[in-house]
Amino acid sequence: MKKYLGRLAVGLAAGSMAATGIGVGAASASNAHRAVAHKAKSVTITFWDDNGGPRTPIYMHLIKLFERQNPNIKVKYVGIPDTSVIEKYDTAIQGGSPPDIASIPGGDLAGIIAQNALIPLNKYYQSSKIYGQLLPTLLKPTEAISPDGKTLYALPFSGVPATLWCNLNILRPAKVTCPTTWNAFFSDAVKLTDANKGIYGFTMRGSSGATVQLIDEMISYAGLKRFFQPDGKTSLQSPRVLQFLQKFVGLYKKATPSADVDNAYLQMVAEFDSNKIGMMLHNLGSYASNVAAVGGKQNLVGEPDPAGPFNKGRVTMAAPGLDTYGIFKDSKHQAQAWKFEQFLLSAASNGYWNKLVGQLPANSGVLKQAWVHQQQPVGALLSALSSKHTYAVSLPNYLPQYGAIQTNSDPLWQEVMTGQMTPAQWLDQLASALDQAQSEWTHGHK
Repeated sequence: MKKYLGRLAVGLAAGSMAATGIGVGAASASNAHRAVAHKAKSVTITFWDDNGGPRTPIYMHLIKLFERQNPNIKVKYVGIPDTSVIEKYDTAIQGGSPPDIASIPGGDLAGIIAQNALIPLNKYYQSSKIYGQLLPTLLKPTEAISPDGKTLYALPFSGVPATLWCNLNILRPAKVTCPTTWNAFFSDAVKLTDANKGIYGFTMRGSSGATVQLIDEMISYAGLKRFFQPDGKTSLQSPRVLQFLQKFVGLYKKATPSADVDNAYLQMVAEFDSNKIGMMLHNLGSYASNVAAVGGKQNLVGEPDPAGPFNKGRVTMAAPGLDTYGIFKDSKHQAQAWKFEQFLLSAASNGYWNKLVGQLPANSGVLKQAWVHQQQPVGALLSALSSKHTYAVSLPNYLPQYGAIQTNSDPLWQEVMTGQMTPAQWLDQLASALDQAQSEWTHGHK
């Protein structure tokens, strides 16, 4: 019907111009211009947000600005719950109905790339206004996720380092400072707990996303230098890691609420923000809600994961998690989707988004903005990542199965918390799945 109406409009316009004596050539040029303009005005692209809810207002504001600057492009926003991102994307890809553009967690990117669902963005980026502005510390890990280690199937817009959050409203009365070592963390978590008053030293993530955080914490505590050994076996299969898991799960119910076994991201953050919890291990993404909950940034401290007992003066941490934007191959409006992505990655938009969320910006121009140095956790993490005493371990986000392996390990971690499985058994299954995925990837790329 739209095509018919378009042809009808062109025909009527041509007849009208011929009747008034306008030349056929001029009429054709004018009609073509009008047809293109009409078509451009009707373009709507669909954008999926992988963490719909908490960040929806931020995107709605940016979309309004974009549409104001680009009146021929409309953006349909769809917020996807954090707990079902990869399932939604997989279903849409398999059904041939993915969005035009989406925010994709770095841990899920390889699985989407493996389905040949995204377009390469190298040429778009190299010829864009933002070329050279994205931080190499985030751009290179994004490249590494592709099978050839060079193709950019997405571009990073934010870095998400693991973060230890401390509520000073709980720590100050107990004369405890935010711990910088794991040994202090374990003792402080117990010291801060007063179950009779409903105050606990720590909130634990027991449900969706638990394994993602545990991997960061295992690397930090054990002081690992690489994720896989030269023989292809994961470094996580280590007595040091097992020691951490045993001590960590020992905090459950002793220094945490019993409901933590069901804590996903939102529940854990809500618990910390209740002002009844001393410490939380999460990432920079909960900065804004944490500040509001504890009564201002003067009552909140965010630091890198603590130093482990094997670190020998160095801080070992997992390389920051990635938030990326990708454009889907099935999109009929790839040029318009890129225009929106380029807008989101500009210093102004990227700074606005990361300031409100409290994460590391990807556009280097944002580093000149005052807020970066005014937010203590952002400054602390940037300092740690740039320190010669910090060792950042790259995660195997290039493995297509990596996201699924972590997701499948989450319910098993709940069994560890409830005593149905031992930490050693949980670690064995996780290591076995990682080793198998690495073996398949290695043999597939020889």
